[in-house]
Amino acid sequence: MSNWKQYKIDVIKKYVEKYGSRDKAIVEMDAQIRSLKLKADTLSEMVDWEQIEKEIDDEEKNSEA
Repeated sequence: MSNWKQYKIDVIKKYVEKYGSRDKAIVEMDAQIRSLKLKADTLSEMVDWEQIEKEIDDEEKNSEA
């Protein structure tokens, strides 16, 4: 059995024990995933990636000069 398959089995067992049934465990895991995606999206919007890239480019140009 692959490590990945065993890992998935272990995670599901842990959540089934915690939440009482496979359905409740899946719903909870899905809710946690959605929450993390929302946090990641929110943080991404808060960070000005274009400004960060510009600063990195400027630093690289200055270090080359």
